Amino acid sequence: MMYPFLKSVHFIALSLLVAAPAFLWLIWEPAARASNFDDGDRLARARRRVGRMAAASALLFALSGALDALRAASQIIPLDDFAFLQLFFLNTGFGRLTLVKLALAPAYLLSLALEARFFRWLFRPLTFLLALALVYTVSAASHAAGKAGSLPLISDMVHVVASSIWGGGLVYLAACAPRRGKVRSVYRFLHHTIERFSNMALMAVAAVVTTGAFATYLHVFDLNAARSTRYGQALIVKILLFLSVVGIAGYNLMVAGPSLSRHLRRFDMDGLQHVAARLGRLIKAEAAIVLCVLVAAGVVTTLPPADKPATVIARVEEVSGPDGWARIAFWPLDRPGQVVLAIEAALPGGEPLPPGSRVVVELDMVTHSMGIPPIVAHEKAPGVFEAEALLPMAGRWRMVLHLEPPLRPPGRLSLEFDALTGSMLSGRVRRFEPALGLLTPVRQFTLGLGLILVVLGAYGVVAARRGRLHVRIIPLSLAMVAVGGYQALSVTLTDSIPTSFVPNPVPYTLEAVARGAEIFAQHCAMCHGVEGRGDGVLAASLNPPPADLTADHVDDHSDGDIFWWVTHGIEQTAMPAFGSVLTEEERWTVIHFVRSLRHFVPALEAPGEPAGRGLGEPSEVSR
Repeated sequence: MMYPFLKSVHFIALSLLVAAPAFLWLIWEPAARASNFDDGDRLARARRRVGRMAAASALLFALSGALDALRAASQIIPLDDFAFLQLFFLNTGFGRLTLVKLALAPAYLLSLALEARFFRWLFRPLTFLLALALVYTVSAASHAAGKAGSLPLISDMVHVVASSIWGGGLVYLAACAPRRGKVRSVYRFLHHTIERFSNMALMAVAAVVTTGAFATYLHVFDLNAARSTRYGQALIVKILLFLSVVGIAGYNLMVAGPSLSRHLRRFDMDGLQHVAARLGRLIKAEAAIVLCVLVAAGVVTTLPPADKPATVIARVEEVSGPDGWARIAFWPLDRPGQVVLAIEAALPGGEPLPPGSRVVVELDMVTHSMGIPPIVAHEKAPGVFEAEALLPMAGRWRMVLHLEPPLRPPGRLSLEFDALTGSMLSGRVRRFEPALGLLTPVRQFTLGLGLILVVLGAYGVVAARRGRLHVRIIPLSLAMVAVGGYQALSVTLTDSIPTSFVPNPVPYTLEAVARGAEIFAQHCAMCHGVEGRGDGVLAASLNPPPADLTADHVDDHSDGDIFWWVTHGIEQTAMPAFGSVLTEEERWTVIHFVRSLRHFVPALEAPGEPAGRGLGEPSEVSR
């Protein structure tokens, strides 16, 4: 419980730190000027309150960061050894980030305090830069930092900044906004404050939703992963809390805010007092729920992401027959293709298998043999067994259970199930690939339509906030942004092997195919056969047997897919890794020969050769 608590405190403190200058300089002070609010005492009190809250937040941020670092250090070194502690803080990335946090927090506070007294032109931008540096120290130790490329880290920083400005700003608004007064200028000031905060909140929420959707795509594989993992469940709680805040904010934007404006125009003091009091209560409720959202965010960061595809959907299946009965619970593990089978087996009539019985599990694909050796399940209790398997491929699988009770005839039960992934997909990465949106005319149309919807929706929101369109157009505009964003991302986000969309850099020429044939004959033919049919001299001794490279399934994979498997091998098969054996050019070149086994291009044949002939009778190979 200490780890989630520290992370929650860390996130709340960071949110209040980042929001302090944004609230003061972009909302509070401009609203006072716009409304000609001249109550200097009230403004000064609010600024002091924000300063005290920021100071307390800086202390909590530094303290929670230091305690979290000590917690992490305690898992690998003794905390009573100063030399080891020094080594941890100076020589590990997490330790160095913690030291940077401890230095930045007081520097940030000092810059925020000096801005009010000297050189505003210097300390304002410096404060914002220090705020970004604080955000970086958090994002650099997040799940996003472990993803390939810089986009996930940048997206996470935008997410943290936007959620901090919105969430922390709500807390400051609840603490400082006037809720009662005897003069109309107080409510005019409140109206300008709410209006400015709403404009900023709309932009911040749009950024939070966009970057949050991207982070969810990166860290949660599918709905099954969201439902069945602690990370996914905590994320669902966070999203539900966030939606409740958005609901209250929508009411304030669409109902309470316009009501305040109407009463201002009518000089209705009783109505102003009533609406201001209601707004104050709603803003406090929003701020309280936002703090709960930040707590949920802290919990989420302590859990491993659910970004790996489950081999199977966690479930329980029952199978029965003349030879007995069995209940099999499928439990997917993190590794692609890995699954645990919890088996409860009984004899005909429902009698549990007696002690000393054996259960042997055979697994194979329905469409073709994978040659996985039988697995002897471990007996956990009489009639209860457990086995662990690693499935190489996604698809339809058949499981055969051999029940072998002592001194009794053996039994046999069979069922089929679907595997959602396999060890062939190890290394698959979710990422943003803008070029994918331009691959085909359909993708280009989808991307263009999505971007148009985003632009039109954004224009609708801005126009409604400036009074050019009715305020009720905002929900429709936001829906257009959401639909357009989904359309655009649907063709630019990919879940694939890192090299899937990398084009073959070696030109497809007769010489390349001939050179690929030489490489294939030297390194591949002993398993896959001279013609790539999976019938090499070693094929009979391999389990599962080598793939038939003349079969239709080869066309389902890009050159980049094949390059990845040639480079890294395929788990749970006899396919080895050739990354250290063949050069990168040789790996791309041999793929041209593999393609020629099914699609030999006549235009590439040697001059004078009959059509369909060349390179060792390719017409025979390609039939």
